[in-house]
Amino acid sequence: MPDSGSGRDPAAGVLFPPGLLGEPAAPGRPSAADMGAAEYTDGLCSPSPALRAALISAIARLNAHAIEMSGNAFDSCAADVRVEASHALESAEPSIFDFVRGLVNEAYYPAPVVLAALEHATGWRSGNALTGSQMDPFDESLLERVRSPPPGYRAAS
Repeated sequence: MPDSGSGRDPAAGVLFPPGLLGEPAAPGRPSAADMGAAEYTDGLCSPSPALRAALISAIARLNAHAIEMSGNAFDSCAADVRVEASHALESAEPSIFDFVRGLVNEAYYPAPVVLAALEHATGWRSGNALTGSQMDPFDESLLERVRSPPPGYRAAS
């Protein structure tokens, strides 16, 4: 069973540096690691050698940026260095960065605890797209102007 805290899946062999997914997006929200983003991402990439290679490459490049900036591996760096290393990867390899970010977001944002935190912070409800929201009753008298003119056509003979 993968260890959600470290992001390591021993069976698959991919290691997400703990700092990559371990920081909460905002106070009161869980981290991506808490939501199983490492396992989700690794699970999607594992069946495809090309995707798996891209994922491993992205993690290696991120780690290399961190070492270049601080002399430490990504998971040993301070938060500001991790952010800087992430920006460096995004600038140098935007398509790989977007690929990994997309998979992590796909795992993170559907989680009910994340959606509840977003609703609490912003008032936005993810369920509105499916359930709708309360609307004021429609004033039928507004349709009178459209119903009242004579037809704009002639009857064919």
